[in-house]
Amino acid sequence: METESKKNHVKERDLNQKVFNRQAKNSQESRKQRHRKAHSVAEAKCLSSDTILRVMIERRRRRRR
Repeated sequence: METESKKNHVKERDLNQKVFNRQAKNSQESRKQRHRKAHSVAEAKCLSSDTILRVMIERRRRRRR
């Protein structure tokens, strides 16, 4: 009975790790998309992509409030 409980615990831990990894990957992909978008907007407007990225972040913060 103890080994069954241990197996369940290991399965649950592995599942939690997979979910965490998926969320981290999605977060990283979202960040990459924001940077790509900022870069393309910056090229179109002849500005620095860092400037555009800061503006995008500020807009997102304002929307959350």
